[in-house]
Amino acid sequence: MNVSDVSFKLAKASLEQGRLPDPVHIRSEQFLNAFDYQDPLTHSQESISFFWERGPHPWAHRREVLRLSMRASSSGREMGRSTHLVLLLYHSGSMERSDRRSIIQDALQQLCQALKPKDKLSVVGFANRPRLWVDGASAENPESLLARIENLQPEGGTHLEDALTLAYEVAHQHFVPEGINRVILLTDGAANLGDVRPERLSQQVEAERIKGIALDCFGVGWEGFNDTLLERLSRNGDGRYGFLNDVRT
Repeated sequence: MNVSDVSFKLAKASLEQGRLPDPVHIRSEQFLNAFDYQDPLTHSQESISFFWERGPHPWAHRREVLRLSMRASSSGREMGRSTHLVLLLYHSGSMERSDRRSIIQDALQQLCQALKPKDKLSVVGFANRPRLWVDGASAENPESLLARIENLQPEGGTHLEDALTLAYEVAHQHFVPEGINRVILLTDGAANLGDVRPERLSQQVEAERIKGIALDCFGVGWEGFNDTLLERLSRNGDGRYGFLNDVRT
């Protein structure tokens, strides 16, 4: 069960900058998801646990609030199950900002540390055009992978359509049967080249999900990227949608 709190984090970042949040980005369910309610964990034999609580409404007289909660087990990756990840990394001048470079470097370090030697990682860098930077490399040497990724040179433009197409091509080339196959998009920019219609890109993402390749989307920084598009793509790609605003996120 993938639960997102991006809408809450975007609103929080906007208020911290002295601006009112854009109503378009307000998704009330993600405000509720942003807090830890200390609900009980699932038991060893449960895949999903259910919890509820009731209490007086904080503002309305003679009213009560009912909260229903579902929680999935977090068993982690199955033993012996290999992974191939395609990291789709946007590299523009804005990503060269020191704060965003720190965010990306920290995220990549955590990603590489989580991989196992038998796993593989590919990297597609994109701006006005996509380029395959790392092709199905083994995760045995994470330091070498990080060094290769950090050599990406900034460009202008955001051609997400071509970038997704190349990423999925690479994902199919190194597809792991019965394994984990995912494309992970990191961007701080809004798509402005190629076909940028959400319905068109969503159709592509959904078709690949049916073939066994999921899509995770992560927006970097609190402004500039297309929140509505990324949320829709990750939902159609059966993936996670996250928001990276600082190295602690």
